Amino acid sequence: MKTAKILLMTLCSLVVLSCAKNKTYSYQEYGLDCPVKSIKVTTYEASSKFGEVVKGDLKRYENYLAEFNSVGNIITWTQYINDGDIFSVTKHKYNEDDNVTDVSIYDEDWKLEYNQSYEYKGILLVKFTRTFKDTTEEVYVNEIFRDGETIIKETTHHNGELISVVKYNKHDKTGTEWVRYDKDGKELNKGSSILNEDGKVTRYNYNDNDYYEVTWNEKGLPVYLKNAELYNSSYVSSFHYCDDSIFHIEYEYDNKGNWIKQTLFEGELKKPVTISERVIVY
Repeated sequence: MKTAKILLMTLCSLVVLSCAKNKTYSYQEYGLDCPVKSIKVTTYEASSKFGEVVKGDLKRYENYLAEFNSVGNIITWTQYINDGDIFSVTKHKYNEDDNVTDVSIYDEDWKLEYNQSYEYKGILLVKFTRTFKDTTEEVYVNEIFRDGETIIKETTHHNGELISVVKYNKHDKTGTEWVRYDKDGKELNKGSSILNEDGKVTRYNYNDNDYYEVTWNEKGLPVYLKNAELYNSSYVSSFHYCDDSIFHIEYEYDNKGNWIKQTLFEGELKKPVTISERVIVY
């Protein structure tokens, strides 16, 4: 459960702010060319045998079923410990503009573990609230338009008390630049990103020395990662900075152009790490 919540909390600000300006749907985030009813991903350990990549044991916690609504937004995401035992279930709700309004994570006994809700002014996100056990964080998002430039500020309140302020000095189609301050105005950390023409992050910088890089193919799928990880065969994440990790990713596709097999290799010598197989229901 910890990994799922960390990813959700880490990506929330940048992803939601981006979606407010450039509308995307869940199926696109999963590397799909069109809306589908569901995808089921099963991941195995991989190794090289007689010059060929072969499947090994089933990877725990890296298997899931994602179910979508008619426009291609995810409504239920079920994570499995192995091929059958449920680890967690995540439910999504949307408004009439197809913007997410509620994300709830339940454990295997359907006990609510985590919730994140969103408030909008028109299509513009103005607030999201994170609730985990007895802890509540409220993040207020403000946009100020000045001479054609968009300045964005986030203020985060922990159980009602201001704890941090994030100011975006840049937030446009080419990338972002931001600085986070504590409640007294002292700088805590900073970051920036560079986007390609499709809005994909090609480089993300954190503070002065940490970074990760991503190369995408013509379908918008990651094929090369440096100092980054691939989470659940879909999301690029950066839990570990500057560890000199390198991953290569190769795909096989169905007749609709969506990937049905993904192989992850580590290092420049391309040591096989995992094989993920995806069943798509159209």
